[in-house]
Amino acid sequence: MKTKRGSILVYALIILMMMTAISVIETKTTLFEKKSVGITEISTQAYQTSDSGAQMGIKLINSVTVADATLSDVFYGDYSCETDTEGYAIVEVNDTGGIMGSSYKLTFFDGDEDMGGNQLGCEDFINDIELIKSVGTHKDAVRAVEVSVNRTMLSDSEGSGDDEIGGTDPEDDGIGSEEPGDGETGGTNPCGETTTLSHGGLTYGTVAAEDGRCWLDRNLGATRVATAYNDSGAYGWYYQWGRGTDGHQVPSSEVSNVCSSTDNVSDPADTGGTVNDGKFITDVTCYPGALDWRNPKNDNL
Repeated sequence: MKTKRGSILVYALIILMMMTAISVIETKTTLFEKKSVGITEISTQAYQTSDSGAQMGIKLINSVTVADATLSDVFYGDYSCETDTEGYAIVEVNDTGGIMGSSYKLTFFDGDEDMGGNQLGCEDFINDIELIKSVGTHKDAVRAVEVSVNRTMLSDSEGSGDDEIGGTDPEDDGIGSEEPGDGETGGTNPCGETTTLSHGGLTYGTVAAEDGRCWLDRNLGATRVATAYNDSGAYGWYYQWGRGTDGHQVPSSEVSNVCSSTDNVSDPADTGGTVNDGKFITDVTCYPGALDWRNPKNDNL
C-alpha cells in the first residue's frame, strides 16, 4: 500500500514538473513573439519616416517658382538647409509627425552616386537635383530610401510648374474648366505652355490634374504650396460667398459687425452710414439661422 502511494506521489511530481516546464517555455515564446513584433513595428515606423521625408523633399522642390532657386531658398524654417562638416547640404527634422523619437535626414545629389553623381550643397541650384536620399530613424531602427527627382528644368525666362507641366498648347490657355474633346487627357497637357499665372500681386504655378483640367498649385492668396497640414502660408484668402475682391478676403483686413442690406457693401446708405468695403463682416445674426453677411440674404449671389 505504501509503495502504491509512493508511486502516485512520484507521478504527480513528474506531471507537475512537466507542466511547469511547458509554462516556462510558453512564457518565453510569448515574450519572444512580443519582442519580435515590437522590433518589426519600430523598423516599419523608421521606413515610413524616411519615406515621409523623401516625399516632403519632393513636394518642396516642386513648389519652386523661380529658375535660379537654391536649396537654401526652398528649405528653410522647420525644414532648414544646413551645411555639414564636409560642406554638403542636409535637412534634418526631428519628432516627425508628432512622434517622439522619429527623425529623418535628407541629402541631395546631381545623379546616382554609383554612376559618379555628386552630393550637393545648400547654395547649389534646385534644378541640379536628380536624387534625394532620406534616412529615417525611429528609436534604434534606421531605414533609408532613395527617390529620383523628375522635374522640368526652368530657364530664367520661365516660372515654375509641376514636374508634369509642359506639352502641347490646347485650344485656349488651359486655365479654367476646358477639357480635351474626348473627356480624356490623351497625353495632351491641359496647361499647355502656361507654367505660371499672376493675380493680386502673387505668382502661382499650374498643375495638370488627372481630371484633364489645369489647376493652380495652391489656394488663391497662398504665398506657397503647403509644407504641412497647418502651414499658415498656404491658407490663402478668406472670401465671403458672393463678395468681390475688395480686400475683405485678406487675413489682416478690418472687421465689421454691421450687416449689409444689399450687395453693395461700399454704399454707406446700405449699412446706416457704415462702409463695409474691404471689411470682413462677422455679425452672425445678420440673417437668423444662417451664417450670412447680408440681411435679407441673397441666395443668387
